[in-house]
Amino acid sequence: EIKNFGQFEWAKTMSLEDRLGLIESMIHTLAKTHAKGKTWGEAILPNFIFTKELRSILVDPETSYERIPVLEQRAIDLRNFITSVSGALARSDGYTDFKRIAAQVIEAYDDSEVAAELARVVSRPLPWRQRLTFGIWGKFRIGSTDLKEYERVRVAIRDVLEKFVAR
Repeated sequence: EIKNFGQFEWAKTMSLEDRLGLIESMIHTLAKTHAKGKTWGEAILPNFIFTKELRSILVDPETSYERIPVLEQRAIDLRNFITSVSGALARSDGYTDFKRIAAQVIEAYDDSEVAAELARVVSRPLPWRQRLTFGIWGKFRIGSTDLKEYERVRVAIRDVLEKFVAR
């Protein structure tokens, strides 16, 4: 639990709706990064910081993708972000409306080509190796509490995208 908020005392009293409101800033930052031809590798909550004005900044770019097409990299960045936000809000607030989180992210990102690729990415379960090592990979790499939560988020993303891509 955080005790010293430093210059960010405003974070102490944030409601769930306030935290959900920060998602749009982070997604716009990620979309701008993608628009510059870059992907992040770990587009997860611990890799975003905020200025006093609540402008988000992506930090900690030591992870990169290898031998994965750029469109798929962008989709994986989005999947990891949604998973990270979902896990954090489930732990901090007991909030499990993962469809709402996925819809908010997908609508704010607003790229039908990436959405279609994300639909492809979340249509398949994790490979057996990642399932086997999920206790390490999932908890620390993408912020899911456990494999069961990851699967619930993956299905929520898939369900939202069925409606989004159909538009």
